[in-house]
Amino acid sequence: MGNDEFNALEAVKQLGNTAGREHLRTTLLASIELVPMIGGALSTLLADYLPNWKFERVTQFLADFAADVEHLKARIDENAATTSEFGLLLEHVLQQVSRTPEREQEKFRAYRAVLLNSCLPSTSDELERAYFLDLVDRLQEVHVVILSLFRDQYAFGRAHDSGPAKNQITSSLRQTIAAYLRPLEISDELVQSAIGDLDFMGILPGLHQSLGTMMSANGAVELSSRLRDFGRRFADFLALPIPNTDEA
Repeated sequence: MGNDEFNALEAVKQLGNTAGREHLRTTLLASIELVPMIGGALSTLLADYLPNWKFERVTQFLADFAADVEHLKARIDENAATTSEFGLLLEHVLQQVSRTPEREQEKFRAYRAVLLNSCLPSTSDELERAYFLDLVDRLQEVHVVILSLFRDQYAFGRAHDSGPAKNQITSSLRQTIAAYLRPLEISDELVQSAIGDLDFMGILPGLHQSLGTMMSANGAVELSSRLRDFGRRFADFLALPIPNTDEA
């Protein structure tokens, strides 16, 4: 990554410490202008069309993204991060972020992951990543939460202090999913509908019809194996990369 581009990320990273909304706005626009190829147009878009509350949302998103980049800078593909394709991806993501309700924090994290994973070595090719991006735009918060659960149910359980009790034996996937999602208070009907959507998209194929099927204790408790190759690559694309120990 060239010095200008790295300094742009550094400028965004400092936004949270900048006093005064107008100064914050000016600093952000100046840093965005350094984005290769589309920076000037993107800066104009943000300045002219985003109301202050949307602008602050985008500002916070960029500050969080810049912090992620700092933690992962040793693994970032500097060439990928300075291409016009990445600039267009950034423009698209910021537009989506400006339209995403504040309460959908998992969706914001997913969009940060999209940007970061687009700059890291990946098993997905450019065509598949473009398809994944379209899928992300169509997902609601509940879809992202469910994908996070199926990608790593044990990490999800630790994050939310949830999951089946040690002495609880679940007999169906529906019971296991409900145990993990209980603290989030998502209705069973909404969960079933969202899983049906993910099934239709090919991310969790065949799962919707088997939710209530009686299974052995081991079969009912295991969620992560339900993600097949395509679905797992998509779930990984939406997951924030974990810094190595020496990067944290």
